[in-house]
Amino acid sequence: AASDVYKRQGIGIVCGKKSGGVECLDFDNHFGDAKENISAFMGMEEVKRIHDKHTLVIESTMSGGFHVVYRSDSISGNLKLARKPKQGANGKWVPDVIIETRGEGGYFVAAPSSGYRLLRGNFTSIPKISPIERDVLITTARSFNTWHEVVPTIEESSGERPGDLFNGKVEALDEMRSSLTRSGWKELRDGLWRRPGKKDGISATLGKVAPGIFYNFSSNGYPFESESAYTAFQVISLLDYGGDFSAFAKEISERYDMNSKKRQINKPIPTQKTMGELDKIMHESLVDLEIPVEKPPVIVSIRQKVMEYG
Repeated sequence: AASDVYKRQGIGIVCGKKSGGVECLDFDNHFGDAKENISAFMGMEEVKRIHDKHTLVIESTMSGGFHVVYRSDSISGNLKLARKPKQGANGKWVPDVIIETRGEGGYFVAAPSSGYRLLRGNFTSIPKISPIERDVLITTARSFNTWHEVVPTIEESSGERPGDLFNGKVEALDEMRSSLTRSGWKELRDGLWRRPGKKDGISATLGKVAPGIFYNFSSNGYPFESESAYTAFQVISLLDYGGDFSAFAKEISERYDMNSKKRQINKPIPTQKTMGELDKIMHESLVDLEIPVEKPPVIVSIRQKVMEYG
């Protein structure tokens, strides 16, 4: 019994003010992709620049996950940064966290606890990063989110509305990019976007959670809500039409001549003729061969000419 108690012992680090502003980025391994995720995360130029400067503390966990640890003057409570869809017991898709923080009020288990291994840095000298650098780490982690729920507008709710038509067009993606750029958003690279007025970090993704979907996770990304997904129709309506979805829907209807197509679709189909009606039509169309017909006058005549070859 005493040996079992010993095996359950380990080192836990409390986060927040009590530990000098310690915060931990927790890469969970629920999908078996934690190593892939942290490799991609640490390889991103924004993160690599911070790590090269401070040497962040990194450890592996007993479940195959990873912890990235630092200190900062501006940390918050525990946050769910990135989620990934998984199929629940009822067959429906539900979100599962892949990256989260352990902040004020939280803690994490640290090496040399059983199953934990220090990979970089040292827990006796956890580096302190600036609030801006901390924001870069947090927003970069948010860009790994692949879970989304789009709330359709009335103009794109039936599959046959103007919004639906536009979202399915090839040009919708380019028009959405142009709308974002005109509004001050900047595409950094590979679908990563930064909101107007922000100098560092990532604010949103385009095409990461789903093809053609703009996902904003900035709390200052007006008119977009934080941690919300938008279609091309919704993005352009919000940015270029002041949120007037009906106005953009009207413009789309006129652009693609939807009203005339609708009239053609709704044109009544001729009803099938009955046998009596067909007999009447045949009777009225009969030609009486007993009635003489005058020979029509000659308008053009062709005279045959024999060609001689000598």
